[in-house]
Amino acid sequence: MEHTPTIRSKIETELKQRGHTFSSFSKVSGINRGIFSTMLNSNPPKPISVRQMDLITKALGYPEGWLYELYIDECFYEGKGHWKRIKPFLLRCVELGREDCIQKVLWRLTEDLSYVPTIFELAEELHEAGKKKEFIPFYECVIENERYRYSERLAISQYKRFKACTMSDLEKSLELV
Repeated sequence: MEHTPTIRSKIETELKQRGHTFSSFSKVSGINRGIFSTMLNSNPPKPISVRQMDLITKALGYPEGWLYELYIDECFYEGKGHWKRIKPFLLRCVELGREDCIQKVLWRLTEDLSYVPTIFELAEELHEAGKKKEFIPFYECVIENERYRYSERLAISQYKRFKACTMSDLEKSLELV
């Protein structure tokens, strides 16, 4: 059986390789030493926010989005999605163009269909912000998971996805029609 690294084990490995203590890394990252210690050492560990993950990444000199694949598990602590961590993470993934992470999170969220209205609300926020390319996966997720329902959300999602695609890709527009 192969050991799958966790976000915490990767961070701890990096700290050891660079000779950091919690105190020295606290100064470099700007994260309080006590908070950083509880993120790594407490049982159960304190959840890491996406902002803290970005501070850790920057302090270790990695590119933005480092460990985001592992951070997805942080959003689904104990198998349940936590929207207060998921939404900022999804918005950060939109900023960085991390469509791979967005798709993985949406897939896991839709294991519980009660998240579909929340996904729709986020798609609407992105639409209002003018993030045309970025909102498409969210509307597509709503379309896939409300396919057999006659809902206003489904109609709006189909319309906005169609409208976004017609402006940019003629072949995709024909497929959607």
